[in-house]
Amino acid sequence: MLQDVQIDPLKKAEATERQSAAKAMEANAKAEAQRTQSAAKVLEAHAKADAQQRSIDAKLAERQATADMQAKAHQNKLAMENAKTRNSYLSDLLERRRVAAESTPQAVSGRLQGLFTGTA
Repeated sequence: MLQDVQIDPLKKAEATERQSAAKAMEANAKAEAQRTQSAAKVLEAHAKADAQQRSIDAKLAERQATADMQAKAHQNKLAMENAKTRNSYLSDLLERRRVAAESTPQAVSGRLQGLFTGTA
């Protein structure tokens, strides 16, 4: 014969409460795992973006350095060309002044006089 087993309502409520608490803890653990995973993905994305930005910055710095060197080389070339032009102009000016000085009436007269006296 089977006896009717009576379940104590208090024990049943405690069991239900423990079961509910276990389910809540499990849900909390899953939610925490998802938050941790999401945070890890965000950190990874930030790290990747930072690395890309550093790479871009490095490339830009390299290009800027190259452009600066090219600009400086061009400035130096222009300065050398200007110096050559200035030197050429000064040489021409000095030559014209020398020729002009030799062509003055006094200079010509002195040379002619030297020719006749034998001191030229």
